[in-house]
Amino acid sequence: MKSSLDSISKKASAQEQKELSILQKVFLGDLYSKQIDNLNHESSKLYEEAAILAASTKNKALQIWVYSQTGFYFYTYNQYETALPFFIKSSRLIDNIPDTDLTERVETLKKMPTFSERFWNTKKASNT
Repeated sequence: MKSSLDSISKKASAQEQKELSILQKVFLGDLYSKQIDNLNHESSKLYEEAAILAASTKNKALQIWVYSQTGFYFYTYNQYETALPFFIKSSRLIDNIPDTDLTERVETLKKMPTFSERFWNTKKASNT
């Protein structure tokens, strides 16, 4: 994957290179988490770095996608409180962008309600 991205990034603008780096971090984080099938330091670090980098771009669709992916990674391994800020950021941005502009629109939107329903049900159960 790295060699493919390197050849693409040689032709890309500085902004595109930054966005490619963000994508690479998310895809590598996903790959590591699937190989290990558990929360792990390397994936967490890559997702969090991608989220920080995405925040510094003007690409709102990329930010939404990265925050959703990062939140869903933490959600998948029962780290609900860590996941929540990423889903909140994503939700706030979604309110200000047309659905047609979203990256992986259906997958991004599917992850949001799944998290919200599960998180609030867990919170209700712990308060009783």
